[in-house]
Parts: sequence; C-alpha cells; structure tokens
Amino acid sequence: MDSLNSVNVQKRLKQSCLHEFSEEEVKLRVELAAAYRLFAYLGWVEAIYNHLTVEVTEPDGSKAYLINAFGLRFDEVTASSLLKIDGEGNVKHPGVIGDLLGVNRAGWIIHGGIHKSRGSSAKSVMHSHHQAFTGIAATKDGFLGDISQTSETLGDVAAHDFEGIVVDEGERARIAKDIGDCDTLLLRNHGVITMGKSIGAAWYRMYIAVRAAEIQLAAQSAAGAGGGILHPDPVTAAKTRDALKYFASGGDYGTMEFTAYMRLMDKVDPSYRI
Repeated sequence: MDSLNSVNVQKRLKQSCLHEFSEEEVKLRVELAAAYRLFAYLGWVEAIYNHLTVEVTEPDGSKAYLINAFGLRFDEVTASSLLKIDGEGNVKHPGVIGDLLGVNRAGWIIHGGIHKSRGSSAKSVMHSHHQAFTGIAATKDGFLGDISQTSETLGDVAAHDFEGIVVDEGERARIAKDIGDCDTLLLRNHGVITMGKSIGAAWYRMYIAVRAAEIQLAAQSAAGAGGGILHPDPVTAAKTRDALKYFASGGDYGTMEFTAYMRLMDKVDPSYRI
C-alpha cells in the first residue's frame, strides 16, 4: 500500500503519456476525463464507485475502451490516468497509474455488456448512483416520463430489476435485453445508466436524468402535501416527445452542452487535460 500514498499518487497524476496515442484517442481521453471531473463537481458520484467509459478504435481496427483506474476519486482523473482495456476487461495500456490501480470488475460487467450489445449507438456509457434518480428507482412508480418538459427530453427509459452487486457475468445479457434500443436505463434500487454515440451525448443524458429525477421528487413531495401530480394530455405529451426524439437523433446531440461544461472545468481546474 506504500505505493498508493498521497505523494506518490499525486506525482503520478502530474505525468502525461498522451504522446503515445493517436490524435483521436487523445481527444476522447480529454473528453472522458472532463466528464469524470464534472461528475465530481456536480455531485453525481458515490465515493470512488461508478464508471464512465468510451470506445476507441485501435490502429488495427479492433475496439478498446477507456475507463477510470479503480481507486481514484473522480476529481483526480486525468486523460493520462485512464486505463485502456479490451472487451474482456484486460488492461491493454495502464496509463500513468494502472500498474498501481486496476479495473473494478463489477463496473466492467455492466459497461462491457452494453458496449458489446449496442455497438456504436453506445460509444460512451455512464453510470451513477445519484441520490435523486436512485431514490425514484426505489419506488413502485419508477421514472415518470411525462410530468415535465425536462422529463420528456430524456425520452424512453428502460428498467432492470435489482440483482445485487453486479458480479454475475450472466447479468450482462439480462441488462442488454432490458435496455433494448433505449439510451437510458433505470436500475431498480440501484441507480441509472445513460449512453450515447458520443461522450457529450451520454453526459448530457445523465444531466437530464438527474434534473428530471429532482423535478419528479419535488412534484411527488408537493403532491404528498395534498395536491396531485399534473400530467399533460396524451396528445401534447406525444407531440413533445416526437419533437425531442428528432432533436436527439442528430449526430451532434449533447455536443454543445457538454462543450459548455468543459469550458467550466477549464476555469475550475484544467489539470484533467494532462
């Protein structure tokens, strides 16, 4: 454990290995590191747990994946500290700290299965135990997708029953089956997963999921005080969802929003770019 002392870890995190990767991979590393930092900054984290991943294409055309080194706080993640792993979770490149910290197996069971089953439609996958979404995931109603414009923005949300900590490889197939072609998955009694064709898309869906969950909790709290939750009429709800589905189908979905928040991270602490 001496190698994991604060001074040694901080020294490693100031090192860069970005010169070893292609221009495209460096871009993905910087974006994913920014997403980790934003999860920490916005309070979407649970200690050192949860994961954000992105698919990268190797020079030989094979697929690999970037993921955090298990043991770092999200606010410590840098572009060079990300591990590159294959589809089975084996480390292909340790980054600057992967010889000290490995991969959370439970996390890769979830992410690896989604990447494999969804391919390019889930280039990036993000998982959170945010208290608002986890709270509604523990209710019989689950996610109410029609109670606000923000809720409608999230689109269709799939659900997967709780099976305990994800250590069973067989759960990969069950998660993939439950997701179908949705881009957001409510994990009952557990949390939420979002995915997208880019890091920006997956991150922005998580942003919407968190806000929609907070709105739902507020509405349910108010309704419990004697009111009632107001649902829009089905025609208006359908029109809103159709309009938002068209917006979400664009190839640059989430890019403008995520880029805006990357600028925020550059003001707060640009060290994620190392």
